[in-house]
Amino acid sequence: VNDNIAITVICTDDESDSVDLAYDFGDGNSGSTPCSTLPGESVTLFHTYSTPGTYEFEVFIVDGHGGSAESQIAEDVIANNPPEIQLSTLLSDVYLVGSETAFDAYCYDNESDIVILTVNFGDGNTDTIPCPADRASTGISHIYYSTGQYQVTAYAVDEHGAVSNEVALWILIHDPFIKGKGNISTIRGGRFLDEAEHFIDAKFEFAAKYKQCVIPNVPTGYISFEFDDGTAFIFESQTLEWLIFDTDDEIKKAMFKGYGTVNGEGSYYFIAALQDTGKPSKSLKSSQEAVTDTFRI
Repeated sequence: VNDNIAITVICTDDESDSVDLAYDFGDGNSGSTPCSTLPGESVTLFHTYSTPGTYEFEVFIVDGHGGSAESQIAEDVIANNPPEIQLSTLLSDVYLVGSETAFDAYCYDNESDIVILTVNFGDGNTDTIPCPADRASTGISHIYYSTGQYQVTAYAVDEHGAVSNEVALWILIHDPFIKGKGNISTIRGGRFLDEAEHFIDAKFEFAAKYKQCVIPNVPTGYISFEFDDGTAFIFESQTLEWLIFDTDDEIKKAMFKGYGTVNGEGSYYFIAALQDTGKPSKSLKSSQEAVTDTFRI
């Protein structure tokens, strides 16, 4: 199936008349073409069958004087199944930026055809490798130079052009950690600085990371946030469920989700967005000063 079959037809005529060749591939496709009767010349017909089965190929020739001849051959068309593949990470689905990320691919073909595997790493890079003939797994490695989540996809093609289903997985590429702290000053009693009764100072601190090649991939770390507006409010995280990193011009950014307590009680769900510039933080009490590490919860 799906092979381009070549059939060679030799036409002869005792009087060397020109003849017309009519042909029928037996699957509903037919046609005609001139056929030379000169010695050593022939016509080659090409056809692709899309369904397995036995087909009767027929040819019929007619010369200019009404003479004719015909011939038939049987073509056995065997089914060609597409290859099958599996794709997984060797150790984990969380890796450090700039480190080698290892994948394991397993591809095989029921007809023992030659199979080529193509892997798209999701960062604009691809790799094409032959699959082992003994159905052994294939180790693949790649290095990511930017943090983020990447969808890795793979498919295989056999020597007859049959294509496997595409398989996919997600991996997370991250910096080792994110850490920061700072003060926030907000206005009480007015919309503008000159209307403010006073500033309320709040403090935040955060640190979080994934451990390399640990299953399950649960982040570790903490968040704390507190301020006092006459009544103390202290939030402290207890558990982190997920963590997403991003790096832009050496500024580390992260979002994570988890649960924590308020003033030591309860269990409150939170999502936080953080930014760590790696520089000392400042307290914001005027429009001219800039906060380096940022925090939003």
